[in-house]
Amino acid sequence: MNLNKWVVKLGGSLFAGEFLPHWLAALAEHGAGRIAVVPGGGPFADQVRAAQGRWRFGDAAAHRMAMLGMAQYGMMLSDLQPGLVVAADEDAIRRAWRARQVPVWIPPGTTMRGMRCDWSLTSDSLAAWLAARLRASHLLLVKSIRIDAIKVNSQELARRGVVDSRLAELLNDKRCMCRILAAHDYDLFAAALNGTPVGTAVTHHPGQGPARLNDPLKHL
Repeated sequence: MNLNKWVVKLGGSLFAGEFLPHWLAALAEHGAGRIAVVPGGGPFADQVRAAQGRWRFGDAAAHRMAMLGMAQYGMMLSDLQPGLVVAADEDAIRRAWRARQVPVWIPPGTTMRGMRCDWSLTSDSLAAWLAARLRASHLLLVKSIRIDAIKVNSQELARRGVVDSRLAELLNDKRCMCRILAAHDYDLFAAALNGTPVGTAVTHHPGQGPARLNDPLKHL
């Protein structure tokens, strides 16, 4: 396991808010050589949902199109912030780390081998998949909601529509710790990297009790 490597998923909902520039600056300042960013889909994936609703094409095609939407968002993020670079695969991510850069993963617009590809698999689960591939020790999900709980079960989060339904199975590998930070908590990011338990821990066991969620909207 890469104990000092993190995967950070920036929710697509940050596109419309005021905190995205703060997160990009924090990632560039603290993440060189140790952070890989997974972009959400934001308005790019929303357009896929709208198009599928109009033309009724299949989920597999919609999934591939949404991944291309993530790639568009990622290209935008990398261009907005010096120090962030696009990375199409694991080798490119590791090259960026060696160059003391922050790679932004650009997912392929193809079906992921061995995975059912539909709307149950969004950027939340893709971030968990990448964290496992990179053997990262931590996965951080940045969401435009506040969760008033120290711990919350991943299945409860899926039931409330905060994460996708596939995240629980992909987090089954207990070696990767998962936490959620709200969009306005960008100033806590450096503390999180240094081991301070900030935000909400995502567990894989039932019985954690319900969490109070503000505006539980899910964005790819």
